[in-house]
Amino acid sequence: MRHGRHFLLFIICASALCQSVCANEPALWNVPVSFEPFWGRKSEMLALEEKIQEGPVVVTGLPGVGKSRLVYTYAKEHARRYHVVWTLDASQRMDRQMIDFANKLHGLEHKGREGTFSKKEDAVDYVKSLLRTCTFSWLLMFDGVAHAAAVKDVLPETFGAKDKHVVMTSLSDQGVSGSLRVSALTDGEAHAFLKHYLKNASDKDIGDLARLLDNHPLALLSAATYINATPHMTIPAYIAFFSQNKKAYWASESKVLGDQPQLYTTLKISLDQLKMESGGDYTLLVALCLLDTHKLEGSFIQGLYGHVKGADAGGFSKILDLSLVTKRDKTTYAVHDYVRDVVLATADGETLQKAAEATTSALLALFPDKVEDCVATFEKNPALVGQLKTLMTRMDLLPGDAGFALGVRTFYYTYYFLRDYPYAYALSDQLTRFLATGKVVDPLLVANFHNANAYMTFLRKGMDAALQELLLAKASFEKMPPDLVRRELVMLLGNNLGFKYHWQGNLDAVEKCVREAEALQEGHTDIMGLAIVGCLKALLAQDRGHFEDSLRALNDIIAMTEKDPTENKVAGHYFNSLKACSLLKLAQMKELNGRMDEARALRREALTLSKTAYAHAVQSSGGKDDTDIVARTLLYFSQAQSACGEPKKAEGCARRAIAIFDRELMGAGKNRRQGVAYIALGDALSGQGKHEEASKAYLMAEEIFNKISTHKAFDDMSEVWARLVQNAIVRGDANTARRCLNAHKNTFHGLHPRYIMMAAKVASV
Repeated sequence: MRHGRHFLLFIICASALCQSVCANEPALWNVPVSFEPFWGRKSEMLALEEKIQEGPVVVTGLPGVGKSRLVYTYAKEHARRYHVVWTLDASQRMDRQMIDFANKLHGLEHKGREGTFSKKEDAVDYVKSLLRTCTFSWLLMFDGVAHAAAVKDVLPETFGAKDKHVVMTSLSDQGVSGSLRVSALTDGEAHAFLKHYLKNASDKDIGDLARLLDNHPLALLSAATYINATPHMTIPAYIAFFSQNKKAYWASESKVLGDQPQLYTTLKISLDQLKMESGGDYTLLVALCLLDTHKLEGSFIQGLYGHVKGADAGGFSKILDLSLVTKRDKTTYAVHDYVRDVVLATADGETLQKAAEATTSALLALFPDKVEDCVATFEKNPALVGQLKTLMTRMDLLPGDAGFALGVRTFYYTYYFLRDYPYAYALSDQLTRFLATGKVVDPLLVANFHNANAYMTFLRKGMDAALQELLLAKASFEKMPPDLVRRELVMLLGNNLGFKYHWQGNLDAVEKCVREAEALQEGHTDIMGLAIVGCLKALLAQDRGHFEDSLRALNDIIAMTEKDPTENKVAGHYFNSLKACSLLKLAQMKELNGRMDEARALRREALTLSKTAYAHAVQSSGGKDDTDIVARTLLYFSQAQSACGEPKKAEGCARRAIAIFDRELMGAGKNRRQGVAYIALGDALSGQGKHEEASKAYLMAEEIFNKISTHKAFDDMSEVWARLVQNAIVRGDANTARRCLNAHKNTFHGLHPRYIMMAAKVASV
């Protein structure tokens, strides 16, 4: 039977005068009857009882979900209230059925003398006239209607009569006012359903199977039947077989289940019909199934039609009529997981390729040209992340440059803004393999990927590999006219290559990046470009101990970014944290020069600013307080707390920052921020008099800086040696004090303020 309407092996009793089904049976009765138990559907049954009083009702839902069974059960339970209960199979031609029904009605009205109707038109006129004017009650069911309009001409008028009812079952709810959607079983109903067939199965296994099949009745029945018919088959074994190779499962299922209705078969019938009627609409359905099918925006579907050859937006109703796509609400649609699986498993390679190309071009059209500008698009359309993640699983189908462009945007957003590192790592590998196929020819795309991939590479393979990625990016950018990639080069030099050199302590390389970036930025006023160059200048000034220059640069950056909500959200917290850092470093210098009041004021300002930066970072992380960008602010928040006499709080912030960085790096090495975090931890422990523990923290910071830094003459290194000298003096460790004092003298000049302070303290003891 088409679409599996008569599921659970209905036994059809088509005779008008069948055996009695109740004490006061209808005079005419033609309803498929099942002797299988009926599970749940209490709310749907109550809804049908209510809606049927208001006029014709269309019961809709996915193939095999139990639409017909619900209607037939309603007829059986309410048989006593009707004089005539009759079913017409609307999935077949109804000429002969209407003639037979008319003749049976004639016999009912004329004391057993059946009519002699032989033409459908005459039969329909008689049925409509009699049922409209008769005084007896009746229930007429049209099973498997393509859509309500298809049977409009044969529907008798009820005029709201309370005892004359029409019910239709259909995959489509198009063009109807009285509809009832039947969805999957509830968890409890699905459990009872499976327990009836799989009596020895555990509750856990039954729950796993129900979740796998989304509580879909026909899918559950097919699974239970397959398990029972296969020796030694268990639910876990079935789940593994079904999940790993659906094509193999469906081929095996058809042999095992024989004539029993199968959800795969019912869906395949609908797909074949769609393919025959409209190849373009079929391709569009395949395109949708390459995405996250749980929530598809109507506006996107409409836009996708423009990218599918041979598809007409007006033809979407064909897909809806076959219930291959269902409406969730006024603006969104969904495709059932089982439907998606059958669609993708049965689509040929050419159609899959066309669908992937259409989906890729439609999604890419949503984004601006610049990779960095993709943030606004993602934030405007949050569902895009899920759509693109799903599409990326079929990267083998994606067209070269366009597919790679989508992948780079997804990669950039998921790691840089969502901080979804596990996914970003996997996507990095996918894109690297995709690049190796030679399908990508646009040097800008190649450069953008290497630029974005550098940090992922650093986390997993270290600084040298990251620098190699950035140099590959720079080489690709330089293959293009400079005016076309100016902004990208500024971002590369200021935010990536320059920053990695900063981590190494290679101040000459940082200065070279600053000069190149400034030359590219000259005459241009884009905020992020100016901010990136300014930030690198501020970092360079910090590393050289020019803290007032650093503050001036950071004040300019903060004033610029505060005018742009997007840029402020992205980096405002970090710029403010860097300013807090410069304030704290400047306070040290003021204190060394005996200007204690100025030092205290700077530290209080740093505490206020770093606290604000931390709150901003949490807000920018969607309320999460354990992200990388939050950890960056915790560094200087901790140092400011220690400087202002709150060492216990400072210890908590420092340890949280270290834990976040350790998790982010996943054992792949250390970075400069971790070194600063250990300095912050050492400060917090020193403030509590825990000098031995503080010494270990400072030594860890020194070890990190030594490991990652090819050059040592940067201010964080100066700071850690100063801390170690002071800590060693407190602990009476003369060897460590002398070692760090000499290391500082050999790396920095002998007139460095910290060296003078250290030397004086060492001399005094």
